[in-house]
Amino acid sequence: MKPVINDKRYEHRGDTGMSDKKSAVEIMSDTMVGDLRDAALGWIKTFDKPWQKMPQSEQQTVIESVTRQARALVIKAVEILISDARTTISGHVESVTIKDGLKVVLTCAANELNLISLGMRQGQSVYVVVADTSAYDGEKAPAKPDPDQPELIVNGAN
Repeated sequence: MKPVINDKRYEHRGDTGMSDKKSAVEIMSDTMVGDLRDAALGWIKTFDKPWQKMPQSEQQTVIESVTRQARALVIKAVEILISDARTTISGHVESVTIKDGLKVVLTCAANELNLISLGMRQGQSVYVVVADTSAYDGEKAPAKPDPDQPELIVNGAN
């Protein structure tokens, strides 16, 4: 996952909670609309025939692709919200040792942002926010492809 980087739209809010700059939610609103539109247009542009003319297996492939992209967009939205205008670094908890407190080994990408934001803070305090996107992973019902063969109507009944 790509980390959310501080940029000029963000600023420290101090104790007042007020800011002349855009909030993380406002930024997410601005960018997510475009991200969703671009994703939808990307899928539509790949179709060489309308949904109704696709076989069931091809519809299922499209459903799986849309679901993967939707999940990626939800993860991006959650990252923006939890960052609340702070630098965020995605990582993987390798191990936890319990002895006189917790010692956590966190593995993340070795890039400039992570080196400056985390690697140069050895011995200093940092805050860790645990992201759990599963709370946003629901759906009202699973998407289903149209069957290749419609159901037969027997004696005029549905």
